Amino acid sequence: MRRTLGMTLATVAAAGSLAVTTPASAAPVAPIAPVTAVTAPIAPAAPTADVAAAGSRLLYKYNFQIVKRKTKAGAEKKAYNALKKCFGGCTFPVKGAAKKLPTRDGTTMNLTACFADPFGCKKAPVKVYRGGVKYGWHFIAKKGHFDGTGSRIYFTIYRKHGYLYLGVRAYVTKPTIPDKLNKNTANRTWGTFAANIGHKMGSS
Repeated sequence: MRRTLGMTLATVAAAGSLAVTTPASAAPVAPIAPVTAVTAPIAPAAPTADVAAAGSRLLYKYNFQIVKRKTKAGAEKKAYNALKKCFGGCTFPVKGAAKKLPTRDGTTMNLTACFADPFGCKKAPVKVYRGGVKYGWHFIAKKGHFDGTGSRIYFTIYRKHGYLYLGVRAYVTKPTIPDKLNKNTANRTWGTFAANIGHKMGSS
């Protein structure tokens, strides 16, 4: 397994970045370099049929270490509790997120994603769903989202060989952003999200 460490970040000239929000109740996490996905499997975040029904295609599948050390059983719960209580403006690095992760399926969040010129900032409205996942959730894009209506992104916190991971996978329908820029931006943004969760776990 190879782990390379490297919608919130400093402007990324070549790859772009999602709009960054500074954690309100935790010390800011220093920007990190893009993180190459590791090969640890992601626990299913939703039934396969849910994705197929969207008529979408896989854009990316990333895994990020939340902390760079082995963890004990129960670390998934601690990480999930840390982010759900301190979400928007704290751990989740995209503007427009609720302060706490919504618990009611279908809750709308009007996110805003920013990319390098000439694309600028794009609306990214989503609905939030738990989908029966213990330590995860997913977004379904609403009309006006830059990835296209019905696009989905799944987040799962899981533990493998003692290490704690944030698994992220995205399926798009009709994206208006080039795939390479979209993937690079997501890689940096979700890598920061994982680091923020780890930081919040340490301070909780």
